[in-house]
Amino acid sequence: MMISQLFILSSKGDHLIYKHYRGEAGSDVVNIFYEKVTALTGDQPPVVMSHKDLHFVHIRQGGLYWVATTTADSSPFTITEFLNRLSALVKDYCGSLSEKAVQMNFALIYELLDEVLDYGYIQTTSSDILKNFIQTEAVFSRPFSLFDLSNVGLFGAETQQSKVAPSSAATRPIQSSRDQGGKSEIFVDVIERMSVVIGSNGVLMKVDIEGEIRVKCYMPSCSGEIYN
Repeated sequence: MMISQLFILSSKGDHLIYKHYRGEAGSDVVNIFYEKVTALTGDQPPVVMSHKDLHFVHIRQGGLYWVATTTADSSPFTITEFLNRLSALVKDYCGSLSEKAVQMNFALIYELLDEVLDYGYIQTTSSDILKNFIQTEAVFSRPFSLFDLSNVGLFGAETQQSKVAPSSAATRPIQSSRDQGGKSEIFVDVIERMSVVIGSNGVLMKVDIEGEIRVKCYMPSCSGEIYN
C-alpha cells in the first residue's frame, strides 16, 4: 500500500499539514479535494472519492479533515484504519484534536509523519516505538489566568520560557539504534547567543549572533565529541 500525499485541513479548508511523499500529483489536489467534499449534499460525504487517476481517502476527527491520496489500487479500509490510528496518535501527543492544537504542534506532527511513513509506505503507528525517536515536545494551550503570569511578557505577549526545550532534551539522542540491545547514539546540542542593541527610538542599531554545534557520537564508526 502506497500513500502519495497526506494532509490535514480545517473545516474551512485551511491547510494545516501537508506532506508529499511520491511526487505523483501537485499541491493543487488539496483544493480539489475540498471543492469536491464541500460540493456534495448531505451530512456525511463518501470516505473515498476519485479525481482522474487519484483517489482520496479521508476521515473527520476533531472537526478536521484527515486525507490521504493514492494512485495505486490500495485498500481503502487499510488507509482509513491508518488515518484513524494517526489521528489517535496525534491526540496522544498533543492532548487534544483541534485546529489550534494542530497549529501549535505542527513541528511535532511533521516529525511523527517522518517516522510513521517512509516514501508513502506505513512503518509503524505504535506509541511505544515512536517515543524513542520523537524529539519535539508538545505545546499545550493554557487558559489565561491572572494568578499565573509567569509566561506573559510585554503587552501580554508570550515569553520564550514556555518554548524552551526541557532539560531532559539534552539526554535524548537525535538518532538511536532500533535494536534495543545496542548503544549506537548521537547527541547534538545547538547553542546560540544573540546580542541586540536597540536605540531609544526603536531603531535596531547592532545585532551579533554567535553559535556552535556540539556533537557527541557513540556510533561504532566514531567516538568522542565534535565542536563546530
